Amino acid sequence: MNKVELTGRIAQDAKVESTANGYTYINFSVAQDGIKYNPQTNANEVKPQYFDCQIKGKYAGQVGDLPKGTEVYVVGELSQDQWKDQQGNNRSKLRVTCNKIDVLVQGQSYPTQSAAPIDSPAPEQLDSPF
Repeated sequence: MNKVELTGRIAQDAKVESTANGYTYINFSVAQDGIKYNPQTNANEVKPQYFDCQIKGKYAGQVGDLPKGTEVYVVGELSQDQWKDQQGNNRSKLRVTCNKIDVLVQGQSYPTQSAAPIDSPAPEQLDSPF
């Protein structure tokens, strides 16, 4: 098992989607400021980093649409999607499958698919609406 913790802002409006059999999920990206050394300027520069995230299952619909710019704290597992494109080339993509998401701006905490307690410290939270 692996564990990923991110704090950042929603980079694009999150969308709640459902499959034909009623399975619900949310896909969204979290943007973080990363520091990268630029040898041409001999200085560190801030470069945004984007992390694809997904909330699956019954809690996805309860979290609802998270608007762009919402500050979140995400805990999850890194997973890899693999597929073949139309030309038959192997493709893959890393994604954070969220076990917990805290919306920091509104001060609300939303449980996601994991019922197991998270053992790392989290930002201060208000009571969950659930």
